[in-house]
Amino acid sequence: MTAKNNADEFQVALLMDDIQDAKGVSDALRELGIFAHYYEDLDEMWVALNAYTPGFCIIDVKKISDGSLQFRRHPKVKAHKLKFAFFYKESTKVLINSIKGLTHYGLIKGELPLSVQLEAIFKRRQDEISLEDELYTLKQRVARLKLQANQVAAKHEVQQGTLDQLEVLTEIVKQFGKVETQHEFYQRIIHVLGHWESCLEFGMYYLNNSKQKLVSPKERVKNYKQLPDLWLDKSNSDGIENYTQEMAGDVCYNEIQGDLVHLRVEGLYNGPDILIWGNFDQRPTKYFQWNLFEEKLNSEYRKVILREQMSAKLPKGSEIHQLLFELDEIQFHHIESQYRYILIDFSQLLSMVKQRTKLRLNWKQLNFDIRSEVDQVLKQTK
Repeated sequence: MTAKNNADEFQVALLMDDIQDAKGVSDALRELGIFAHYYEDLDEMWVALNAYTPGFCIIDVKKISDGSLQFRRHPKVKAHKLKFAFFYKESTKVLINSIKGLTHYGLIKGELPLSVQLEAIFKRRQDEISLEDELYTLKQRVARLKLQANQVAAKHEVQQGTLDQLEVLTEIVKQFGKVETQHEFYQRIIHVLGHWESCLEFGMYYLNNSKQKLVSPKERVKNYKQLPDLWLDKSNSDGIENYTQEMAGDVCYNEIQGDLVHLRVEGLYNGPDILIWGNFDQRPTKYFQWNLFEEKLNSEYRKVILREQMSAKLPKGSEIHQLLFELDEIQFHHIESQYRYILIDFSQLLSMVKQRTKLRLNWKQLNFDIRSEVDQVLKQTK
């Protein structure tokens, strides 16, 4: 008869002093289609009520003070979980004063027609149960509507946050502009992240031309952390290999605190050429599209590589006599040279090689590294 208990489960607990009075009430309830559980004393009813809560109770006023626990002292009575009415007769009318303060559904007098009195009480209870059913249904509906509203609000928050962060991403991409060389690309990454308020601290590595060293650009930016260069035990000719990424990640997590975002910038190889780790303010970047940002970095980086491949080749080294002749022309005839010159002093290196005769120097790799570094310098001064 409630939202949780149907009519078949509606039960009435009947606590009566006289068995004949109990039979009369029980017969009257049966006429209404209601069956009662009869209890002889209050303690017996308490034992049963600890296991279940009946839909209604009819209590003889002579029984409310029997047993070890008075009727008004029971927790279910005090918590208003029991619905009840009191039975009395003319001979026990004086005991009605003992029910003062208890919220009940009325008094049932034994000398009056019981079915009429009970019908009125249970009609009231029936209407009450119908209202409880309706209230329960409404509460369920309100709960579903609240859940739907919360889901819609959460979805809207995600969509709005995503749109806002897409605008942030667009502004960040605009700052890149047109980049001509890889060295400029490294600088532009540092510039963009260095001026992004949500970027608390970041660091980066790139694979140098020899493919055997991870280099961290040397820049002075407030939130940029220059990382120690890492020499590799073998050439990473197909991009930065997984074991190298793990090694670099260990260094970054030691150098930069926080929950780091990891970005991989890929060029022509299977592995990335550039690794970036950053600690970002999580609240404003909650919906930032890091995957799109990474894809944009990849796109810009590949454009740089393509521009370098399509650009004019850098001047090659000339024979020593030709270079000396050019210097002589500049010195004595003030001729404007078509070349640029770099003077490298190997005296300290040669001295070290002579002193450490058992230490073998990889001259081929040294030549490659020097040319790579010279190329970077020429690109910057082009």
